[in-house]
Amino acid sequence: MSKQWYQRRVRGCVNKQNNKERRMSLFKTSIPGLKKILNHKYQSRDDSILYKYVLGPFWNYILQFVPMSIAPNLITLTGTITLLINFLAVALYAPTFSEPLPTWAYVSSALTLLFYQTLDNLDGKQARRTGSSSPLGQLFDHGCDSIVITIQAVISSCVGRMGIGWISITQLIVTAMVPFWLATWEEYHTGILHLGVVNGPDEGIIIISFIYLLTAYIGPDMWLKTVPQIFGLSKEVFPSFLQNMQFNTFFAFVAMTPIIITCFVNIQHVTSYLSKKSNPKLGPAFQHVLTGLIYVGCISLWFYTSTTQFGSNSVWISYPRITFLAVGLGFGEMVSRLILAHMTDEPFEFLPRPLLPLLFTTLCLSADFLGGFAILSEKMLFIIYLVLVSLSYYEFVKSVITHLCKLLGINVLTIPLKKN
Repeated sequence: MSKQWYQRRVRGCVNKQNNKERRMSLFKTSIPGLKKILNHKYQSRDDSILYKYVLGPFWNYILQFVPMSIAPNLITLTGTITLLINFLAVALYAPTFSEPLPTWAYVSSALTLLFYQTLDNLDGKQARRTGSSSPLGQLFDHGCDSIVITIQAVISSCVGRMGIGWISITQLIVTAMVPFWLATWEEYHTGILHLGVVNGPDEGIIIISFIYLLTAYIGPDMWLKTVPQIFGLSKEVFPSFLQNMQFNTFFAFVAMTPIIITCFVNIQHVTSYLSKKSNPKLGPAFQHVLTGLIYVGCISLWFYTSTTQFGSNSVWISYPRITFLAVGLGFGEMVSRLILAHMTDEPFEFLPRPLLPLLFTTLCLSADFLGGFAILSEKMLFIIYLVLVSLSYYEFVKSVITHLCKLLGINVLTIPLKKN
């Protein structure tokens, strides 16, 4: 595309704004930022051996059966909707995350996750194949991923019969939100999404799917057995803290270990990258880490104060899936805003908009818990939070899609005929 074409695109967006207003209302991207988006190129690196020799060739084979007229974003959306349907099906049988599921539900959970993994990798390949790669595609893909991690964390809690408690919350935070945030944070600073030799999107999903199928074969009661029972050994062989520990608790903490290591690798990559610059700014970079920690810290504090004070009347107990999805939706918007900031090469706010409703809700409940100062009931606070986070996410997605489609001259779910 010519330089004149870029200039016309940027000028077209500028002329539709008030001359005194240099920032777009919800999109909030400066004019230099718009130019950055036009020139943005997605960069990724996958060092997985499984991807190189098995998954990659398999997905390339599948790609030949995808019609050229299918838009990459439509592929992404199809995988997300499929996983959401399975999420709703599991909810019917495990309302409190602890009930055994029918055998077909474990098989379905495995197959839909593998199906999502396949489509999540086909979308980028289809974009390059059809010449329809765009910054919107990257944002759409990662935006769906940031929502899916919450959906998948809830499904995993149900498969492992973990119940609505600290294990499920810890799994959501440690195995889903924190690693996803740090991976996006690394991409924001280094300009590349780097997946290691063993990583979650490749090996992780295969392992999880295998565990789902294993549960279908052995039976869901395996998760409620103690660690000695699972290994068929006497209690005396194990340390005291493992002797009566349920296998689902043990497995959850074992699964967190490589993920925590990956998080430190993300931090090391960013530190190493910034240290090579003439004027490294590590302080501002780690403010973004603190932003993510504040978000998951608010989730933990809200859960603790709510379940301790209200017991079974807590919204986390009464409406678990809605509550999980609500905090997941806010997290998804925050991640998408960080990706957008990376594309536009603009600063990312220390307290982004999706964090504010969660922070307010947590502070109100903490005031009630510590000092008996109840501003509103928890259910009313939750309703307000749910409305705010839903509207915020809707407005953000609508604004970004509308502006990027207009700026780039593309459609979100279709490929123009000239591309076909």
